[in-house]
Amino acid sequence: DAQVNRIYEIRLAGYIEGKVYYQNVGHERAGYVVTGVVENTGDHFVDNIQMRALQFHRNGQWINTPFA
Repeated sequence: DAQVNRIYEIRLAGYIEGKVYYQNVGHERAGYVVTGVVENTGDHFVDNIQMRALQFHRNGQWINTPFA
């Protein structure tokens, strides 16, 4: 039913930061989107990846993307 399964809103929630251990090596996490990268050692390679959970508002509750 179109009225029951309609997605009304999306939002970014919950913040995590992951460490990149080697050049060009990062790990994706289901349901999260990359919102930033950090280079703090001066070697011009990304050191940390900042991510937030993507959520949908459906049927009166917020649900993380892997479950939508």
